[in-house]
Amino acid sequence: MVASDSFANFLHEGLAPLGRVTLRRKFGKTGVLCDGLMLAMVTQDELYFRVDDGNRAAV
Repeated sequence: MVASDSFANFLHEGLAPLGRVTLRRKFGKTGVLCDGLMLAMVTQDELYFRVDDGNRAAV
């Protein structure tokens, strides 16, 4: 399920200090991009950040 309009607005406001935030619907979910790089996905108005071995400790 994609992000609701109210949650999308919440994300835009909250993540704006990071850079140019855009939301793109993909695979039935919403991708969260910052300056063109996908950093998270939203499903059912829950935000899931992408992590890997290089940034897992920061989560």
